[in-house]
Amino acid sequence: MELCKTDSQYITDQLIPYIGNKRKLLSLIQRAIEVTGVVDGTFYDAFSGSGVVARMAKTLGYRVIANDWEPYSYFMNTAFIMANRPPDFHALGGLDSAISHLNSLAPIRGYIATHYCPEDDEHYDADSERMFYTQENGRRIDAMREEIAAWKSSNLIDSGEEAVLLATLIFQAAYCSNTSGVFKGFHRGWGGATKTAWYRIRSVLTLKAPEFWDNGRDNLVLRADANLLAREVKCDIAYLDPPYNQHQYGSNYHLLNTVALWDKPHIAPTFEPRDEINGKSAIRRDWRTERRSLYCYKASAMESFSKLIADTQARFILISYSTDGIIPFEDMLEVLSGKGALSIVTQRYKRYRVSSQRPSLKSHNIEFVIVVNTEAPENKSDIQKVKHQVYAEYAGATELSNQEVMNVQIR
Repeated sequence: MELCKTDSQYITDQLIPYIGNKRKLLSLIQRAIEVTGVVDGTFYDAFSGSGVVARMAKTLGYRVIANDWEPYSYFMNTAFIMANRPPDFHALGGLDSAISHLNSLAPIRGYIATHYCPEDDEHYDADSERMFYTQENGRRIDAMREEIAAWKSSNLIDSGEEAVLLATLIFQAAYCSNTSGVFKGFHRGWGGATKTAWYRIRSVLTLKAPEFWDNGRDNLVLRADANLLAREVKCDIAYLDPPYNQHQYGSNYHLLNTVALWDKPHIAPTFEPRDEINGKSAIRRDWRTERRSLYCYKASAMESFSKLIADTQARFILISYSTDGIIPFEDMLEVLSGKGALSIVTQRYKRYRVSSQRPSLKSHNIEFVIVVNTEAPENKSDIQKVKHQVYAEYAGATELSNQEVMNVQIR
């Protein structure tokens, strides 16, 4: 297997700055893939998110199935995973022509500009006006999204062509936002007090044609609950990367879903801090009824994980998780050992946040990928081997001894 070029423009271009994004861990994941010995076949990314792992698998020559139930992820993956080459855009004179036309549109004050931007970019009221985008960029999003919708309804573009245009618009809607990455809030002022990332927040939102990669395969993109798909998707390698913590992706990235769906949920143009619907972030509520992840709750994460593993139809299962995750490490190993033989690859990773209650483990956690060979018999001794490897890695990342680490409940 050739090494994946993790700095390939196809992999890094138009990649949403995503919590849990595995871009910095691609080498770790490729090491896990190499453990399987599978050099051809189908790679299934069940929680594809930004799509970076699916993109990597595509460059390695696998047929890729990418799934995520968030609408923005579906369109991103349809563009980068399902499409092997630029769609024709016959009715619009080609992809470059379509992109150029969208960039040249006169801005309009539509849904985004009215509800998620201040009326005046230089004289705003941060106590009542949402500031997710500048008024200029909000109007550009409105104009482009309305035009894409009109093209689709007039049959000037098909679903694949729509996805390519939406993917680049969704990326720009993430890139130019006046946030630190998620949409649960925005900076008070452009970039906040320190004008963080002023260069992107105040830039003029401009679309660029995405990079494509032709792996010569009939790739597939799905949008469903990964647990419900588990029995339906048969593959050689299943890569499972469920949410680690309590933060729901549907609420974290709600505005990207609004751009993707363009259903314009009803909210007031200005906000009241204590109003749940018309509040500061105006988070769309469908995540609660349609995409509430059970992996984000301690009471349900383990049960959901156990069912997912039991139902997954793959020769090898790769589990990407963190020692800071909701599901306890040792409980996870017990579940996985019942599916087949275990091995693990690990990597130290600097924690995003430091817990004051755990000062001796403060600098790093351990990112790991557990490899389950479902064709090999269960061996309980694998659990101890895997635990010892992780404990040793943890000890190397902290001032604790190996024995002291073994006395800590790694999560």
